Amino acid sequence: MYNDVLDFFRKRKYLTFVLTMFILTWLVFMHLIDGELYRLENSLANLSTFFYKSLWPPDWKVFSIKQYNCNSPAAPWPLPANFFCSQGYIGISETLEMAFVSTGFGFLISLPLAILASRNLYSDTVALPVRTILSGMRTLPALIWAIFFVVMVGLGTMSAVFAMTLYSVGHLGKLQYEAIEGLAKDPIDAARAMGLTNSEIVIRVIIPESANYLISQLLYM
Repeated sequence: MYNDVLDFFRKRKYLTFVLTMFILTWLVFMHLIDGELYRLENSLANLSTFFYKSLWPPDWKVFSIKQYNCNSPAAPWPLPANFFCSQGYIGISETLEMAFVSTGFGFLISLPLAILASRNLYSDTVALPVRTILSGMRTLPALIWAIFFVVMVGLGTMSAVFAMTLYSVGHLGKLQYEAIEGLAKDPIDAARAMGLTNSEIVIRVIIPESANYLISQLLYM
């Protein structure tokens, strides 16, 4: 019986690995929560109470018209409707603008760093320090970066844009240099054999070959 069980798992190494990881993860999880699994008993009831008391029905007062909001930089001119004088619209438009600007800045900053971090273009002497910088940026969440910039420049959209830009640089940089390193070696080797410099290889080979990946990563962010 015992030998049959061993043979079963030996023949199914993938299943053995998955079960081992599950058991190990569960044991660490139980140690981490320290016997507080009972707190899940009322979790759905608490979530339902929060939803119906705080989220539903929606509070549409934020879209009420306030004339002084028409002087906000976020309000479009000429105003096509009074709706654009509401605090809700101004908040939505500022959020979309911050996301667009921070993603754009993040892409423009991360691409040169990703090129320097690519080992098929530069040696480890250059690539490893750049990768370390990108890893450091990626380690801190956007909220922590926001705290730093709030201390530096105060509350407002500027600190939010700077924080989300650095957050985007860390993640986009890693995705980009992995995409560049995943390119076929033959075009790069052929370009080097023709005497092209690294900057020329980037412009004539790397960017065209990896354009689809770079654009998809930009849209992902």
